[in-house]
Amino acid sequence: MRKLFIIALPITLILISMSCSTVDQVIHPDEKSASATWPTYEQILEENYKGPKARIAIIRFIDKSVRGQENSQAGDGVTEMLRQAMLATNRYIVQIQKSSAELSRGQNPGDNSQNKKEDEIDLSIEGFIKEFKQGIAGAGEKSGGASYITLMVTVTNPRTNQILATERIRGKATDFGGMVGKGGGKLPEVFKDFSKTPMEKAIRIAIEDSTSFIVAKTPPESYRVLPVTLPKEPPKPPPVKVQPEVPLPPPPTAVIPPSPPLRMTQVAWDNVNLREGPGANYKVIGNVKKGTSLGILEMKGNWLHVRLEDGTEAWVIKSATSEASNASPSAPPPKPMPM
Repeated sequence: MRKLFIIALPITLILISMSCSTVDQVIHPDEKSASATWPTYEQILEENYKGPKARIAIIRFIDKSVRGQENSQAGDGVTEMLRQAMLATNRYIVQIQKSSAELSRGQNPGDNSQNKKEDEIDLSIEGFIKEFKQGIAGAGEKSGGASYITLMVTVTNPRTNQILATERIRGKATDFGGMVGKGGGKLPEVFKDFSKTPMEKAIRIAIEDSTSFIVAKTPPESYRVLPVTLPKEPPKPPPVKVQPEVPLPPPPTAVIPPSPPLRMTQVAWDNVNLREGPGANYKVIGNVKKGTSLGILEMKGNWLHVRLEDGTEAWVIKSATSEASNASPSAPPPKPMPM
């Protein structure tokens, strides 16, 4: 029995090793460049996608690069960078879940839940870090100078638990030069020691290629969340052309015809009183001497309403003026009487 056990043990180990190798090849095919089979991350960004989005959940990556140990810090850094890279494509609404069980609980709400079907997750992204190696500065690639990170990425339909695609993606770099892409946004704190080194370049390459892989494997029907469109503003009315104000012509000035010239007379008596009214009972307001010119304004009985050269108006008796002699030239001049 002991001999039989000794013989069977190596055979069993060989079979187990072959089995594991076969499973690894089936679930995680050999490493290949994502850019060789689908558009690169840069090409995806150049599309400037504006269509509907898919709801996806990224299960937090775990670092399994050290055999027998699992490190969440590097995995959290990869998860956050992958989230930022996928958001930049404008194709996804991204959530981060701690585990598949957490996602499953969210996808199967109770009867009293208010969650709507359109809020369900369309895709889940699972993966882990299989290899993580920082190269030796200055050493050649064959001497361990290359930095690389290998990610195992799986795309799953959480409604059916169907695996849609699995890919082994490696980012590899021997220098930092030529790093055009900025996939993943700002370098997380956990990777700060790799800033501006070939390791940062390798990480970003892996993130960009993983995003390209996920975009390529997203079913068209997953894009169902329509973009929010703001209501269009009503067209603005054309500007009103304001005509310059034309000043109105001034109103025509009323033309007052000149008064006809007054008929003139002169004082015939040596001295005659000027009165306020047409009668001897009116108050005397002045007197004028013989030869004074008077303009006749009106005539009332034996009295004349006259205007003197200085503009003064008064009444004088008609018989004291030359007007009396003009009216009856043949009659003898009346005897002057003080009036």
